[in-house]
Amino acid sequence: MQGEPATYIVGVVVELPKPSVLIVEDERIVARDLAAVLRVAGYDVSIASSCDEALVRVSERRPDMALMDIRILGPLDGIETALILRDRFGIRAIYMSADVDPQTRMRADGTTPLGYVSKPVTAPELRAAVAAGLAARQPGDG
Repeated sequence: MQGEPATYIVGVVVELPKPSVLIVEDERIVARDLAAVLRVAGYDVSIASSCDEALVRVSERRPDMALMDIRILGPLDGIETALILRDRFGIRAIYMSADVDPQTRMRADGTTPLGYVSKPVTAPELRAAVAAGLAARQPGDG
C-alpha cells in the first residue's frame, strides 16, 4: 500500500561458538559420562587422563575452562596440572574429588579454582558448577 512504511525482517542466524570444557579424569567411564552430560548441555568437550595429555588437548584447541580430577595418571596430580594450565594458558579449573583432606584443599585453593564438585557428581550439579565456573571467569582467563 502506498504511503505506508515498509517493514523488512532480516533473518540472520549467527552461531556463536560453544563454551568449551577440558575434562581431566583418568577413569575413562567417568570421563565419558561427564562429557555426555556436558555435550547434551551444549558444551564442546575434550578429555584427557594425565597432565601430558591435557597439554596436548589444550594445544589442539584452547578450552574455556577445565574440569579437573585431583588424582590423575602420571607424575603430576590434578592440582599441579591445573597450575600449569592457569600459568601457561590462563585456563582455570573446577576440581572434582571424592574426598579432599585439608592440606590438599589448601594446595588446590592456591591455584585460584573456579570451584569444587564432590564425586560422584550428579548431572544437575555438574551443569550448575560448569555454568557458574564459566560465569566466574575473569578477563584474560582461557
